[in-house]
Amino acid sequence: MDKLSNENRILKERFDKLEERCQRWITDEQVYLLRRIEQLEDENHRLHENYQAYQKQSEKCIGSVTDLIIKALFTQEELRKQCVNLHNVIDTVKLRRNVQQKESIIQSKRSISCQFTSNPSNHDHRHTTNDQSTWFHQQLMIVEENDHKPTNQPSRMYTNNSSSSRSMM
Repeated sequence: MDKLSNENRILKERFDKLEERCQRWITDEQVYLLRRIEQLEDENHRLHENYQAYQKQSEKCIGSVTDLIIKALFTQEELRKQCVNLHNVIDTVKLRRNVQQKESIIQSKRSISCQFTSNPSNHDHRHTTNDQSTWFHQQLMIVEENDHKPTNQPSRMYTNNSSSSRSMM
């Protein structure tokens, strides 16, 4: 019985040592796991803060881009309106210029016509006067072929017209 009692005591000591080791291991594991949980919570908190900062930056960036797009659209619309206005002004200026040119031509024709009709001596020589005005106009329009400079040479047309008009007289 001594032997059994001795064995029992040895087994009990081993068991106590194992139980103590197991308890230390459990305590160590708990400490390790608690530290690990703490680290993970800290990392999670840091990641959450980073995410919020990133989200704020993204929202700010999206807002800035949206503002730029809106400004660009308004600017584009304003430029389009200005282009339309400029085209309208250009069209108006062209129209006025054309009207002025036509009025000037009409006025000069009236002036020439008035000169011819106001002088009764011109009635008898109407063809000659028209030939003279044609000659004058041709003299103004004669241009050399190579350098396009005005010359004082009589035109061939005048020579033909003047001889035919002289023959009419």
